[in-house]
Amino acid sequence: MQRYRSIEVENLTDQQLIARLREAWAYSEGSAFIVSGQLKEIINDGRAFFILENVRHQHSGVPLIYPLADEKVFHTAFVGTLNSGLKSGAWVRAELELSPTKERKKHNNPFGMKAISGSVLPLALTDQNIAPAVMETGAGIMVEKWVLDVARQNTVTVIEKEMQKAEQDLQQTQDHLDNVRESLTEKNKEVRERESRIRDTEKQMKEMEAKLSSLSRFIEEKTQVLIALDLVDESLAGLVTSQQGDNAVPAHDFVDVLGGDRMRLIAYIQAFMYQNGIMYSRSMLEDFFTLICSNDLIILAGDSGSGKTSMVKWFARAIGGKAAIIPVKPGWTSSDDLLGYYNPIEKKFLSTPFLDALLEASRNPTVPYFICLDEMNLARVEYYFADFLSLLEERSESPKIPLYSDSEANNLLSEVRLFLSLVDEARENNKEDGLNSFLDLMRDSSVNQKLHELCGFGEGDSLLRYHAYLRKLLTGYLGMPSTLTLPANVRIIGAINVDDTTHYLSPKILDRAHVIRFGNPLMDDWQTISGEVEAFDVDLSLPVGLQVDELDARTEYPPFDPDDYIVTTLLTLVKEYLAPMGIEFGLRAIRQAQNYAALSHRMGGDDEKILNRIILHKILPKLVFDGEKKVQSGQSRMELLIGMREYLNTKVPGLAEEPVSHAGNALSELNRLIHYAQENDGIVNYWAR
Repeated sequence: MQRYRSIEVENLTDQQLIARLREAWAYSEGSAFIVSGQLKEIINDGRAFFILENVRHQHSGVPLIYPLADEKVFHTAFVGTLNSGLKSGAWVRAELELSPTKERKKHNNPFGMKAISGSVLPLALTDQNIAPAVMETGAGIMVEKWVLDVARQNTVTVIEKEMQKAEQDLQQTQDHLDNVRESLTEKNKEVRERESRIRDTEKQMKEMEAKLSSLSRFIEEKTQVLIALDLVDESLAGLVTSQQGDNAVPAHDFVDVLGGDRMRLIAYIQAFMYQNGIMYSRSMLEDFFTLICSNDLIILAGDSGSGKTSMVKWFARAIGGKAAIIPVKPGWTSSDDLLGYYNPIEKKFLSTPFLDALLEASRNPTVPYFICLDEMNLARVEYYFADFLSLLEERSESPKIPLYSDSEANNLLSEVRLFLSLVDEARENNKEDGLNSFLDLMRDSSVNQKLHELCGFGEGDSLLRYHAYLRKLLTGYLGMPSTLTLPANVRIIGAINVDDTTHYLSPKILDRAHVIRFGNPLMDDWQTISGEVEAFDVDLSLPVGLQVDELDARTEYPPFDPDDYIVTTLLTLVKEYLAPMGIEFGLRAIRQAQNYAALSHRMGGDDEKILNRIILHKILPKLVFDGEKKVQSGQSRMELLIGMREYLNTKVPGLAEEPVSHAGNALSELNRLIHYAQENDGIVNYWAR
């Protein structure tokens, strides 16, 4: 057998390597590499897997060694994990193929082979007394008839079992299709009813907007009169007359200084933070920025002091934006605690810090606003945030947030119009053109008396009291519209701790959010992060003035693409592992993943890195269950979880190369989860540490 030095074959294609292996091992062109060998279990860093040693030719039994001159090469094949109960020392039959290029380079073996998944079958010794006789005759090679009879009977048995299983699967599929049809019928009915309700709601919204705009137009037209009569202040009138705030800070121009390059922007943000004593890895900042551009809900999870709110504050500051940190209280039980409510007795809207931040952002539309709900899970998130989260699902346009009934604004319009008409009539009746201010009206006794008559004031009523009443209503309206459109410059972020004082996030929240896990910053490799920081020949004390449209607009998610690599991988995870484990991962989550992938690709991200982050954001936070519980196939959920880890390890080897945060990568997190479950009676809990 010819042996090669590694340098002679390192640049050969896989087809050329296969050809040399066929020649060395005596396998004919087109035939599969069927071999026999003994299993050996390897345990490395708490991870168990098998290799195949003592590898032999299928027919001749000749030992097979790799055609390399290097004596340090191990003449084994990688097998991975097995769920068949096989143990070290067992003889098996397997079909081999080339290992991934990265693994062959890692082990310095260009010919390195691995067993094809599902091809490993146990072998057993036969009694020599019943060993079949094989004879060469003139008619060809013959074997004793009983061998064929046994083989034929075994084949029939196997076929019958497979047919029985196929019939059961077919019946289950038919039952499932019947359920799906029934469900679709109900869903179609619900959709039609929902469309009808949406049409009715849109009609009502248009009517309310018309009423609201009529009051706004009236106030805008009568601004000077209302100010003169001291019914509104100039600052409040500016809210209606389209005056916008200017909270812009001195900053570098993104295009002039960084050429509009987003990766250069991330590097500058890291350097800006580092200049101020704040350190985050480049990959974490890149991940956070991509999520900001997605316009989805972002949840930062970690212990107190792990840097969650610091990320929000300093990232906002680095792009010339503003961060509003809103503490969540344990007693929050409804959307009123988040957005406030209208008090019909006082005829005013009682606002909240969260709503105040939204209003401030709407008055400064060119400034990015990061609104962070701190300690988000001190109260049950679905109680107070569900309605607002449903509004965030609107992607085709900016969501509208209803605050109170627009009939109040319509009533106010009628009342103010009537009062101004009575004021004009009182002036005309008394031939007084110089009475412009409310103070003038109060000083002129004849006009004051006429207004009493026209307004129908009774005993105890007064013009001063009625004026105060109108001023209060107008102030309440101008300070709080009945409907607020979510400003395009706002991003919503949640920060959570997971301990005995907090609540777990519900599936509805996790299904719609992206989770970034923060670990203990003391465990970071500060030297490596410091080495990432680049030098810039500009003033690092200034932020980069990022325009709102450079954070990407809220648009529809990309259409579902079943041929996309990331989508097909996620579909495999769902069908083979997540769904059997009882973990929901639907179409919305996949389209969110597609959107994240599209944004990441624009920043040069490769599919393995993107997939790693999607698994960390969207899949791992859902893994909370009893691993010992059996599923329909008879496997335990723990076995399925281990299978998912091995699938990712073999099919997506690049996952192991992307340390996004303190938590590491998806594979290391899965290893941690599995180890924790094995030490805690099979309980799988992503959030436990």
